[in-house]
Amino acid sequence: MARAPEEQNGTVDWSRTALLTGTSRGQMPWDSRRWALILPLIILLFLAISTVWAVQHIEREVEAAAQTMLQDAGIDTTGLDFDATYRDVEVGGTLTVDANPGTIVHVLETNTGSDIDYIRNATVAADQAPPTVLGVIAVEARSGGTDLTLTGSVPTQQDKDEILNAAGATGLVVKDEITVSGLEPASPDAPGQIEKFSSAVGGLLKGSFTDAVLLIGDDGAVSGSVHATDPESADLLDSVTGGSVTVTSPPMTGALDVSVIFDGVRIVLNGTVFGTDQNIELVEAASSVVGAGNVINNLVISDLAETVPRSQTRVSALSSVITTFAGLASADATMNDTDITVNGEAEDSVSQAATATALAAAGAANLRPGGEVRVVAPQAPELSLQEEIDLLQAELDSLQDQIRETVVFGTDSDELVTSALATLDKVVAAMNRYPRPVVETGGHTDSEGAVGYNRDLSQRRADAVVAYMSSAGIEIERLRSVGYGESSPLEDNSTQQGRVQNRRVEFIAKESF
Repeated sequence: MARAPEEQNGTVDWSRTALLTGTSRGQMPWDSRRWALILPLIILLFLAISTVWAVQHIEREVEAAAQTMLQDAGIDTTGLDFDATYRDVEVGGTLTVDANPGTIVHVLETNTGSDIDYIRNATVAADQAPPTVLGVIAVEARSGGTDLTLTGSVPTQQDKDEILNAAGATGLVVKDEITVSGLEPASPDAPGQIEKFSSAVGGLLKGSFTDAVLLIGDDGAVSGSVHATDPESADLLDSVTGGSVTVTSPPMTGALDVSVIFDGVRIVLNGTVFGTDQNIELVEAASSVVGAGNVINNLVISDLAETVPRSQTRVSALSSVITTFAGLASADATMNDTDITVNGEAEDSVSQAATATALAAAGAANLRPGGEVRVVAPQAPELSLQEEIDLLQAELDSLQDQIRETVVFGTDSDELVTSALATLDKVVAAMNRYPRPVVETGGHTDSEGAVGYNRDLSQRRADAVVAYMSSAGIEIERLRSVGYGESSPLEDNSTQQGRVQNRRVEFIAKESF
């Protein structure tokens, strides 16, 4: 048995017996009841420390595994932090623009890409990163022909400088209202778009257009419209804008310019007309004087637009003048958009007067008449009345095809069409050359309608022709109108074309009525 501690020479006895019995100096006595209380506390403390350590270990593993899972799933974890509470994990920090909170929760709760299978709940408390702001290209160039205003926005100063350099070479007064965003370009080919727009702006050379609007955006196409001053400038502008801008220009115009030379045997036609019909009309007029074999046709048909409209009326006026050359020894005539001039030598005063009358009538076509036709030969013996009748009828017969084509009427109409007037002017000119015969104007209809009504309609048509010829200067005593109705058809009334030809007038020269 151990001894109780004894103090020997100032020391204490710490023998096992003294400790167990509590007789050691300065100690409370131990007993079994004290151990029964202390031992469970020691065990509980150990268990608590062990549990805390285990939980913290699990939480560290959960946090590390959560980051690995997201990275393996292709989710950027930059800027994210993970806070685990045992088997629950909260994702904090800042999400990237394209990160989806729902996808993150799904990946973590299904434990995708990790050997850990005990993440219970996942929540996302991270802030969403704001979207990246990109700079757009949106520029407008607007000009009235002398100035150029640039407005809009570009990403960089270099973009702006490129556009301004192109604008400065145009000769226009440039007003700069372009702003620089300083942002990353939204377009994948911003430099190419700026180059394309600058090229288009540089094509707006002063004097080559009247107004323009050019636009460019992030879609990369230059759009807008330009009104060029002429077709050549339009072609150039169309090429520099790449064909994506609407470029228009006024049509090229040309002037009517015809000269006629008659040497007594042949007629030479030179110059420019605006269409095949005008060419044919002048050739036919010349042929009526010298015959088709003695006409030299050098006329050119222009493919340009008329500088002055209604060239056909001026060509018809010249044609009427040419037909009077039959009474001249020689002549030359010129005509343009504004003037008609005839110089020649007449064989007699009658021919001189006929040409002068036809020349004066050109005023109705807005032509200023000029020139002089002189009588240079002795007066020829006066024609007999019958000779005048025969010559007048010959001229009327030579015009008959033209009369049938142009002096026609619509169904149930007695109104003269515009094309008829030029032809009737030729009839008037022929009657002026032969002043003694009288002329019967016969009106005819197709077979549509009642016989009596058609006779009345044909009379009204003949009256309309006589009224026009009288207003053109023919004495009313030399004119007579007769309505023949449907009694003398030229063509078959069973066809549309035939009925059109039957709605006509015919002229007969006579000694008297």
